[in-house]
Amino acid sequence: MDVRGKIFLAPLAGITDTYFRRVCKWFGVDITYSELISADGLYRNSKKTFLLTNFSEEERPFGIQIFGKDPEILSNATMKLNELLPDFLDINLGCSVKKVVKQGYGSALLKDFRNLKDAVISVVSSTRLPVSCKMRLGYNIDKGIKIAQILQDCGVSFIAVHGRVATSLFSGKADWESIKKIKENVNIPVIGNGDLQTPEDALILWEESKVDGIMIGRGSLGNPWIFKQIKDLIKNGKYEKPSLEEKVDVLRKHYKLATDDGKRKENIYIMRKHFHWYLKGVKNIKVFKERINRTTDYSEIMEILKRIEKNG
Repeated sequence: MDVRGKIFLAPLAGITDTYFRRVCKWFGVDITYSELISADGLYRNSKKTFLLTNFSEEERPFGIQIFGKDPEILSNATMKLNELLPDFLDINLGCSVKKVVKQGYGSALLKDFRNLKDAVISVVSSTRLPVSCKMRLGYNIDKGIKIAQILQDCGVSFIAVHGRVATSLFSGKADWESIKKIKENVNIPVIGNGDLQTPEDALILWEESKVDGIMIGRGSLGNPWIFKQIKDLIKNGKYEKPSLEEKVDVLRKHYKLATDDGKRKENIYIMRKHFHWYLKGVKNIKVFKERINRTTDYSEIMEILKRIEKNG
């Protein structure tokens, strides 16, 4: 699997579901991931957990990201995921949410290199698929290179590096210089991630750190255009910003896709946050947000979107 020169959509729990991934594919994202999936849940055959593994062919190349700490459970989960035929598997070593870290998952594995090795090798040895890892810089910024080298030695195919230490969550500025140093000290492809909010950000990180690819997370929220904009900036030196009409049109299509024209009522709740992200900064949007947050009626939502177009 060749990841060089590719743009990735970062896995974001509760956000990058199959519907959002498909929307991002419309705008040129190259590689997508599942949301964060529990190896323990797969081990227990949790129906809710397996639902998170669903994907469509149009989302390929597609990877399933798992988190866990027990090598036996990770191996068992990996063998179950093999049957779903994703293009690759990914191990989460970056989640710094307190409840995840407290259980020894996500970035907690970066504290103990022996446990880290055991966990990663258990996945790599249980599949023929490429295995990647999404990591942070460790708990001390000078440990990032060592962690990346350990992952390389464990047989990982590529790594995505978020330029913050585990304790930073999303505070401060991502350390792109540390990403560059990691790239210089490993032989496997390195994907850069962190604070990529604009096409210009992406181009700077790509050019200055010499990473093999870039990964967009929060910069894509309400802004799936960013993938096309990055490619246009690289190719033509410029890009276009979407008009209000374009934003509303894509949001409308996103609603239709996620709710099956209103038949999947539960997804109307999920779409509320996307509504806020797509239309952030639009004139008088507060009034429309209040209406969206009160209704579960699909036809009313479509009417609200029409009103927003006229209002703009």
